[in-house]
Amino acid sequence: MNLILLLLFAAPTAESIIQRAIAVDKELTPIQNQYVYTMEIRNQQVEKDGKLGAVDTKTFDVMFLEGEQYQKLILIDGKPLPPDKQKKVDQDVEKTRAERQKRRRSGLTHIERTVDLGGLAETLKYFDNKVTGEETVRGHLTWVVESAPKTDYKPSGKSQEQIMSWRHKAWFDQKDGVQMQLQSTTIRPVNGFMPGSTYQWEYDPGQEQVWLLRKVTAHVELQMYKMIHGRVETLQTYSNYKKFDVASTITTGDEVKK
Repeated sequence: MNLILLLLFAAPTAESIIQRAIAVDKELTPIQNQYVYTMEIRNQQVEKDGKLGAVDTKTFDVMFLEGEQYQKLILIDGKPLPPDKQKKVDQDVEKTRAERQKRRRSGLTHIERTVDLGGLAETLKYFDNKVTGEETVRGHLTWVVESAPKTDYKPSGKSQEQIMSWRHKAWFDQKDGVQMQLQSTTIRPVNGFMPGSTYQWEYDPGQEQVWLLRKVTAHVELQMYKMIHGRVETLQTYSNYKKFDVASTITTGDEVKK
């Protein structure tokens, strides 16, 4: 009987926790993509002596423009845009809309260049994962899983090299199975990011109990072209979520209000 009770209350494996989160994410992603929201990005340079420099804050309405997400600048340092800047933003909205209409008619796809951190599926494949404990995060009981690149796996190609240049610490909600917090840290130089640079993503259950991104924090040390070096503290906050029909086409930015 004691053995049976011990098995019943044993922690799940890291693999089972991640596999469950992958299944949950597959269900949530189409719903999450139906929301528009406000995003505020706060950047602050760190001087050579460690002192914090001036703060630069920009606020965007993240909306749908011709069926794709678009970030429209609405505030700088909490203030409305000056007339000349507002004119440029409005022109960019119209230019982007026209480009997306043309691309859609021609059948071309949208391509972005990014630094690849991979996702949960890549974490299962390229990392050694282990459960390191339980923690309560913002009122939610979570499993803590730490992931380090496999030492016996040789990356194949640039994408895998980028993915395996990070280590991760993730918090998975025990009730819903979702990855509600993730901290990623560089362990070797990758695309200008120096070792020790960290990003942290935080999610909370929002409207209709849909888990939505609430905050991203970053402490980044950059080295570009062996000459440009800098440290940046970044805070991104997400608010004013509003469900929207992604099948609709927005022709002007003013049609989305928070």
